[in-house]
Amino acid sequence: MRWKSVLVLVLLLGGLVLVWQARARDRLRTDQRIEVAQYTIFEGFAPERVIAIRIDHTLRGQVKFERDVQGSWFLTDPIAYPASVGIIQALFRTMSGARGEPAGDIDLAAVELAPPLAVIEFTQRDEAGTDRVYRLEIGSVDLTDDLVYVRVPGHSQSREGEPIVLLCTRAIANTLERSSDDYRDTRATHLSGIDVVAFERRGSVYLPERNAVIDLGIEAELGVDGWKKLDSPTVRLESAAIGLVAGGAAELSIRRFTTDTPRSFAEWGLDPPQFSITLHSRRGDPVQLDFGYPTIQGPALSFSEVWYCRRVGSPHVWELEASDVSLLVQPSEYLYDYFLVHALRDEMERVELEALGRTLVLERAGARWTVSTVVDGVASDPFPASTDAVQNVLAVIEKTELSYPLPADDGAPIAFTEAEQPISIAVTTKDGERWGGRIGEEWRDTKTGLIGRLFVRFGDELTGVVEEAVVAQCLLGIDHFRSSQVHRVRESGVRMIELRHGGEAFSYVHPDDKRWLVAGTKFDAPRRFMDCLQFLLSIRADRWLDGVDEESFVEHVDATIELKSGDRLDFRIGRLADGTLACLESGLAAEISREQLEQHALAWGGEFFPTLLLLFGE
Repeated sequence: MRWKSVLVLVLLLGGLVLVWQARARDRLRTDQRIEVAQYTIFEGFAPERVIAIRIDHTLRGQVKFERDVQGSWFLTDPIAYPASVGIIQALFRTMSGARGEPAGDIDLAAVELAPPLAVIEFTQRDEAGTDRVYRLEIGSVDLTDDLVYVRVPGHSQSREGEPIVLLCTRAIANTLERSSDDYRDTRATHLSGIDVVAFERRGSVYLPERNAVIDLGIEAELGVDGWKKLDSPTVRLESAAIGLVAGGAAELSIRRFTTDTPRSFAEWGLDPPQFSITLHSRRGDPVQLDFGYPTIQGPALSFSEVWYCRRVGSPHVWELEASDVSLLVQPSEYLYDYFLVHALRDEMERVELEALGRTLVLERAGARWTVSTVVDGVASDPFPASTDAVQNVLAVIEKTELSYPLPADDGAPIAFTEAEQPISIAVTTKDGERWGGRIGEEWRDTKTGLIGRLFVRFGDELTGVVEEAVVAQCLLGIDHFRSSQVHRVRESGVRMIELRHGGEAFSYVHPDDKRWLVAGTKFDAPRRFMDCLQFLLSIRADRWLDGVDEESFVEHVDATIELKSGDRLDFRIGRLADGTLACLESGLAAEISREQLEQHALAWGGEFFPTLLLLFGE
């Protein structure tokens, strides 16, 4: 091997050795750092017992906090003001978990600990009422390791009475990089949205979408049946809508602290204000917020981009986000409850449709519905209702929304005019709530072309408009709702059918899903019985016959067959004097249409009743 090649290999090997040594030193330095002792900054620190905090920052100034007997934190210097709970908690989290390692022999002035850049003190009171002050002095940041120098007086690791100097997480210094305003609570009130049980709004404001100044006046209260507008005319309010406005006012966020010592509230447009909101809670006194913006003369015909606010009884003036204010000035009619019923169809238990001098009652009975009528306070017997017909009514009720047209130019609301005969709709839900109202004359809006019927909800005074589709449901007759099913059972669910005619009786059993047998034998049931079986199991009424009972049914027919079975089949069937068929089940009589017989004959062959009679030799 040539000497030049040997030299190159030696140099490469030497380079690798140097790299290995450098990495070994780094690992050793890292291992040594890990092995360096770390100490908790505040020994025995208990945030829940802290009663006062003082921060003295060279660049940011001084602030002081105190906790009252209820546990709420307040700024006491440089101004008396509720403190931000989030920032107080951030201070506690940072200081409670902070640990540091000894910084060694350093020049205090070089790391800006003589004097320190910032000082934070926590006053902690023990169970005996003795106060202990935890003090932390903060210096400069060591950019190499991104740590901050701190000095802790009274630490157990201090030597010769000198406070120990530690290197700690930089988060300690970052937490204090705030102005005094940053420590203030940015909420306009101490309330939360769920605390508000009454809401008042007074004043006016220009709305660009209306191109007009609108009156914001409204008084609302939360009762057992939801929110309601109390000032005349009264009307139920949409809980989500009024909750959004009332909650938005209660939890209003401050954009900027404008002034704490105003010479006059008028210079901020707050004396008098553009509008005011008063919030009443379940506890405590009402809170009134005034809103405004400076104007030269009268209300400007534009929505201000800068709004100011004050809490009555407080000297502070705040600047708000215009978007937050726009939520609070929603027109009153946007807060109305527009749904006819606040319930899904599965939650509706009873529907009352009043019209034509009677009240039609649809009522849930287990998994089915019944229909009955009430005339002059006298109710008819409940009748099985058509599921499809009932579901159609429930669907209309479920999706119906009311309309509340704007008042006339003179400001007067629409007057309710009764229909010639009373019309109303009432819905009772599973939890006992009752919804609905009265329906009046037809109404047409000449401005928008809206056509409907006047409507006043139960308990309201404000007149709205409802669609004609709702009125159409009220005008339906009882026959529309009567079920056409005499009964409907599956063949697999019937184990026995007994036919009686005159003094004779034939019984057929269904031991499995494949065969029908003559009872007491192994013989298959006659073909004539099988030809009639499907009709017997799915018979439906073409027209229900009122006033027909057991005795009168027998008088109206010239031949009857009685059917009994182990599963719901128990009725009589016979041919009327005019040749049509009728049946009687559970006291309800129905006519069976010729169309059913023709369909049966097409599917199974033969005519139903004569085929059955042939079983008895007729």
